[in-house]
Amino acid sequence: MIIVLGEVMLDKYTYGKVERINPEAPVPILNVVEERYTLGGAGNVANNIASLNHDVFLISISNNDEFGKCIETLCNENNIRYCFVSDGRPTIVKHRFVAMGYNQQLLRVDYEKIYPINEEIGDKILDIIKNLKEWEANIFVYDPLCNEEDIKNAREFNIHRFQGYKISKTMNL
Repeated sequence: MIIVLGEVMLDKYTYGKVERINPEAPVPILNVVEERYTLGGAGNVANNIASLNHDVFLISISNNDEFGKCIETLCNENNIRYCFVSDGRPTIVKHRFVAMGYNQQLLRVDYEKIYPINEEIGDKILDIIKNLKEWEANIFVYDPLCNEEDIKNAREFNIHRFQGYKISKTMNL
């Protein structure tokens, strides 16, 4: 089993046709044709692993709101086992508006509250990791919400690979 630990988010795409410019401001008017949802962030990593017919377990923060339920549905549809911890913040959504025909992204709207996870949530996540016994390989996907203590604890659990775009510059990983 591959364990993915990181920030899960919902990618929402709104596709439409642009046939005119708004007379009130020089911006295109998107006539909506279709909306689509996909897993983003650590969820995308887990989805890619699952698409290779490999067992994957996703650990992240997600809440029991409309978008959190959508993430759970997508995980179930894609055979991704998961355990989400709630910390009260809204589930992260990245909403992209795309002009059909040109496949041009017009705008992205982010719904997220950014702050570090507290010690209680960190402990819950570590307890989940401690209780997993089917480890074949482990991936710790760096999450900007993790602190140095989380990283030290991850090494204790025989994590084989550590990915991080920020921390790898300061730590020789």
